[in-house]
Amino acid sequence: MKLVLALAAAAILAALAVVAFALANLQALAGARHDRLLARVERATGRTVTIGAVVPSWWPLGVRLRDVAITDDPGFGSRPFFTAAGVIVAVRAWPLVAGRIEAAGVVLDQPQVVLARDATGAWNVASLGERPRAKEERKRRRSHDGGHGFRLPFGWVIGVALSRVHDGTVLVEDGRGAERPPLVLHALQLRATDVRLGATAHLRLDAALFSANGADVHLDVRLPELGQADGEHTAFAAQLTVEGIDLAAVSALAARPQFAAGKLTRLAVDAEGTLERMRLTATLDADDPGLRVGRAALATVQPLAVRLRATRNGNAITIDEGRVSAAELVVGASGRGTVDPARAELTLDSLAGATMAVPWGEPPLRVGALAGHLVLDREGASLEPLRLELDGSSCELAGRVTGLDPVVVDGRVTGKPFGGTGRADVTLDASGALRAHVEADHVDVTAAMARFAPAVGDRVAGRAALTASLAGRVADGAIAPGSLAGSGTLSVADGRLRDVNLPDLVVKEVERIPFVPQLVSERVRERYGDLFASPDTVIEQVSMPFTLGHGRLTTDAATMTSPAYQIDGHGWIDSAQELHFAGEVLLSGTLSRTLRDDVRVAEVLSGPDGRVTLPFLVRGSLTHLSVEPDMKELRRVGLDALLGHEAAAPEADDQDGGKRERRKERLGDKVIERLQKLLHR
Repeated sequence: MKLVLALAAAAILAALAVVAFALANLQALAGARHDRLLARVERATGRTVTIGAVVPSWWPLGVRLRDVAITDDPGFGSRPFFTAAGVIVAVRAWPLVAGRIEAAGVVLDQPQVVLARDATGAWNVASLGERPRAKEERKRRRSHDGGHGFRLPFGWVIGVALSRVHDGTVLVEDGRGAERPPLVLHALQLRATDVRLGATAHLRLDAALFSANGADVHLDVRLPELGQADGEHTAFAAQLTVEGIDLAAVSALAARPQFAAGKLTRLAVDAEGTLERMRLTATLDADDPGLRVGRAALATVQPLAVRLRATRNGNAITIDEGRVSAAELVVGASGRGTVDPARAELTLDSLAGATMAVPWGEPPLRVGALAGHLVLDREGASLEPLRLELDGSSCELAGRVTGLDPVVVDGRVTGKPFGGTGRADVTLDASGALRAHVEADHVDVTAAMARFAPAVGDRVAGRAALTASLAGRVADGAIAPGSLAGSGTLSVADGRLRDVNLPDLVVKEVERIPFVPQLVSERVRERYGDLFASPDTVIEQVSMPFTLGHGRLTTDAATMTSPAYQIDGHGWIDSAQELHFAGEVLLSGTLSRTLRDDVRVAEVLSGPDGRVTLPFLVRGSLTHLSVEPDMKELRRVGLDALLGHEAAAPEADDQDGGKRERRKERLGDKVIERLQKLLHR
């Protein structure tokens, strides 16, 4: 027993002696090789490196470099490209006893890396490790072929794989175009295991991108049989997960603040194979009531899920299966494409009978029966064509969407809106200027009003035709309020206003004016029962040229005709559905003669052609309209009929405003006086 204890004690003493000798060698080597180590790092990076101190590290066993800083490419400024509180180069213990340093890995303590892109698209890391001549050659090659891809020297990639990172920070800055905040990965943890020739290496990265409370980005990479093939043919398996993607932050990074809001629940990407031949599966999920793109709230299209399964073989990509689920609508996709140039040809087909509510207007627009072909490339998308149903009406989209930021459109929409036919040629340029020429025919007015003015949709009927040229401005995916302008003509055949007889209503309102007797007797009402007994306003034809601007649709010469009367007028309706219309009911010649024979006052209300004219006003919201006589116009009619040239005398001679008003009062008194005499004789 004593012998065993003695041997154990001797072994411990020998081990301690070896460790002590190794540590002594480490201390000596660290001090002696400070300048050599610094020079080697500068040669490897091609940058100036500063190190606060080089001291031994007892755990992990190795050399600790304190307060390390590596300068940036001079073209990107004077701040450091890399800083770290400490860089530990772990070494193998046994070679250290013999006085040799063999690196076993690198540990980075609180590193910060700045990845920057300049206005030309070049990255600051592209010059790492380059000699001046190589740097000039790279610049020349980039200007020739336009290549601005992100590249790291292979040695640096291996260095990262051999590293462990504690509490790191990565800033990515993009100097192209508009100013945008940097993308910041913080609280970064990186661990690599089994990074040795022939082994299955494993790399795990966790970092916080959108979250302030913990990691929301996770990356796992496995490399079997490490080092047995070149970079293009090295097998790998990788899983990337990003949780809680903040679209407001993404919009800011894209230099389009306020364009989108809300959160995408999860993005997951699985890839395996080689860089030349790989299989990829991606999923994206969202279920946030606050999700918004442009001015469109997307609560009605959720839950939202995207699934994609694709295969790459060299430059070719096969989209084996794509699936987009938006609320109840499910759209499948398949196709093919290429990596360079980036291009995809997709065939789309939605699940039969499924629809979703798109938040364009109120109520939301129902979209379904989506099918057709879509070609995506670097310039945008081609619709070749794409068919779908909008609120149950089939339509077809054809054309090009070029440029995605901003969106540029040049296309045509054809379809059968509200039981009719329609066509619109639409262009949207990069400045946001929108132009459209719209033509429609045989449109069901009841269905159209139910869509755009549901409060009164069931009270109107007819078949409409429309021709219009419009212009506007698009911002954040929607037409800017008040920007839409243009002109056109709206006509309606076989029209009807239900539950309101406008001519009869105007007659009754005129009869309520003081001193005006009953204009239409019961005998006349019985004779013209089709007009006065009808609960509706029946109009054979409507013609309404209009202009659109400043949030108002205005008409200066609307005409509505029927056998017994005609309505002429002018007015406007605004985006809040407030209406103001001034018009005249012109009774037919036969009916006017009947009224003049029955009631003498009808003579006063007759125009030069002998037709009784009843001026009226309609104003208020579409749901609360009021109809009343146009007293100002009635007064003018009375002046013309009763005073002749005196009423028609110009007022230009009355330069004083007060005199002009007193003259109007005197004429009004004469009108009332003569009306009284006429009505009571």
